[in-house]
Amino acid sequence: MLLPLQDVKIIEMGNFGPSTYGVFMLGDLGAEVVRIKPPPHPSRPKPGSEEYDEDGTAIPPGGVMWHRNKREISLNLRMPEAQQVFYQLARESDVVVEANRPGVLDRLGVGYERVSQINSRIIYCSVTGYGQDGPYKMSPGHDACWTGVAGALYLTGVSLGNLGNRRQRPEVAQRLVTHHAASHYTAMAILAALLARDKTGRGQHVDVSNCDSLVGIPYDPPDKFLAGRSPAWHLYKTKDELYMAVGARDERTWSNLCMALGKEGRAAQLHDESQWEQIAMELQSIFSQRTQRQWWQFFQDKDTVVAPVLSLDKVPNDPQVRQRQMLLDLDLPDGGKTQHYGIVTKLLDTPGQVRSLPPTESQHTNEILKHLSYSEAGIQELRTIGAVR
Repeated sequence: MLLPLQDVKIIEMGNFGPSTYGVFMLGDLGAEVVRIKPPPHPSRPKPGSEEYDEDGTAIPPGGVMWHRNKREISLNLRMPEAQQVFYQLARESDVVVEANRPGVLDRLGVGYERVSQINSRIIYCSVTGYGQDGPYKMSPGHDACWTGVAGALYLTGVSLGNLGNRRQRPEVAQRLVTHHAASHYTAMAILAALLARDKTGRGQHVDVSNCDSLVGIPYDPPDKFLAGRSPAWHLYKTKDELYMAVGARDERTWSNLCMALGKEGRAAQLHDESQWEQIAMELQSIFSQRTQRQWWQFFQDKDTVVAPVLSLDKVPNDPQVRQRQMLLDLDLPDGGKTQHYGIVTKLLDTPGQVRSLPPTESQHTNEILKHLSYSEAGIQELRTIGAVR
């Protein structure tokens, strides 16, 4: 079966975050990915191990799933011999993706300037916290920092629920928001650069900033409606102590909600802030009379915007998630099972595919070196001197 990114060759040099997840998406769509890892540091735990739940199903630790559809080699790029291996890979590749602070790989001799001399068609994508320029470019950071600088953190937690009171404390998001946003920008930028190369015949340096990925999102200014103060944009507790989310923010869906709940008299008061609190209390009283499942069934034919708020343990068995194949049960070599997220983008004629599970550490070192015409003796020599693992 033809894959949409078949024959696109990518070198990935990021161990976590947007570089890894962005390449993961491209790998699902058929890109051939070689993941280069540095030799493990003796003070760090061995990566790549799998944990198992009670029924023997393997649960990949955070991030390991992102390495499916990739081959892996360990190179000590501080050594000239390992750099030569990298150069050979770069000559035949289309894309390099790295996630180091500006200048780090230049000093190792594998930065954009050096690689573009070897392969003028290379797309060299650098994914960093703050970008390749600017006063913060060398600053370390993680999601909490980037969301803070981008202004996104200010919109979370009680600061949003107490509009106008800037002394209230924001809350750190429980998801790595920046990582996921920047991952999508990374994948999109690489695809755009590949299309540009078709026109110009040249590769280029792609600069993706985690912080920029949130600054660039067109936030609506905080308002009382989106803060959950409106009864039309609200969470209501059900009889079984769960929640239904209501998002009926336009006149039609709000009117349909009011009619469905026997509150026709409230249909004209969508924007009447003086009535919001009272309406929310009335609706809460109604929602508390049925379970979440009962309400979800009730609203199926009411043409309004209501949905259950599912806990994470309920998501895998949700019929919509299952129908869309967003959780996949995959076979392990030892006969066990492992569960992975499915492929989000559904290309009907050329769908993506999980072709291989995440590699074990340095699993493909020999295979890759043999492809580059290294002999068994040459491979052993590289191992002996510590250039590869």
